[in-house]
Amino acid sequence: MKILFFTDTLNAGGKERRLTELMKALISRKDIEFELVVMSREIHYKEVLDLGINIHYIIRKTKNDISVFKRFYNSAGVSDPILFIAGIA
Repeated sequence: MKILFFTDTLNAGGKERRLTELMKALISRKDIEFELVVMSREIHYKEVLDLGINIHYIIRKTKNDISVFKRFYNSAGVSDPILFIAGIA
């Protein structure tokens, strides 16, 4: 199974910690592949970088930058996920 996780940030916070713990648990599963799309280069949970997964950064140029949708679609198309999980506050 392929999963694409999408979140706006990996700063310190509850949903960010839960996503980090979920990815750490899934990394040992050989039947699951996953990638991460994040909208900020600032990653508080450094263990995410140690997982060795593909991380796609989609950085907004402005708060109302709608080009992020096209860039997100391109990221999702590359990984061809079966399951998509978003975590945006």
